[in-house]
Amino acid sequence: MDADYVPGGHGGQNLDTEGTGTRRRKDKRRKYAELPADDSELHFESLVGDLPCRFRYREVIANDFGLSTDEILMAEDRELNQWSSLKKTCMYRSEEEELRDLRLARKRAHDWRRKQRILKSLTQSTCPNILLVGEPIAVELTPSPSADDITRLHERYLERLTALFEKHKETYGVPADKQLTFF
Repeated sequence: MDADYVPGGHGGQNLDTEGTGTRRRKDKRRKYAELPADDSELHFESLVGDLPCRFRYREVIANDFGLSTDEILMAEDRELNQWSSLKKTCMYRSEEEELRDLRLARKRAHDWRRKQRILKSLTQSTCPNILLVGEPIAVELTPSPSADDITRLHERYLERLTALFEKHKETYGVPADKQLTFF
């Protein structure tokens, strides 16, 4: 049969008993005995708490990649990776490259269209947007309106908004006892 054991096969090594049992345990003991007794022989370069590390920390330039804290916390991981790849943020780069990326991130921070296109989860609303249009407010065209004219027009506008809210609030699930408040 094909699976039969042939003595002396495989270069004369017995595969069933080679490297097992006592011999393997002795090899492991020898390896552990050769390890240094204390941390001073490991030649580590830094300590994180009590843990020795074999790499040096270096100071890097802080970069938020053009996103606010809220945008970072609210966006999905795949969107953040598309905005700024994790591979790019974790690699070792020179200070010039870091400064160039910082300038680019500041420029990208003001590009709202790009943010809306990439970070879709920030612009998608979980509740429906309802638009109600009220009756127009008649306004007299005055070349230089006084502060009183502006205040009266503002008060009329707020009255009309309140009336529109009161008329339609129950239709859209707002309790009858709720009042519209302006700040």
